[in-house]
Amino acid sequence: MLAESERWFSPPVAPMDCNGDGELSLTEFIVALRGHPEVSAVLKLPHVIRQEDGSRDLCVSAFNDMDDDNSNFVDILMNNCNC
Repeated sequence: MLAESERWFSPPVAPMDCNGDGELSLTEFIVALRGHPEVSAVLKLPHVIRQEDGSRDLCVSAFNDMDDDNSNFVDILMNNCNC
């Protein structure tokens, strides 16, 4: 069974993938955090994101941690899957 934080990066989050390519870009990730406080709460990240207060840097760091292959994208269908 997937942990709570891993569920957000499975098929139910496909709507966060704005262009439908199966990958989440940094921009899509930040838009999702801003638009879905429940996502930011599960990931323990802010949903109010600003360059000036360091919250954007925190989100970029979290995104980079999820980007397993350093492609600047997170595969939302397979990330953290223990298949």
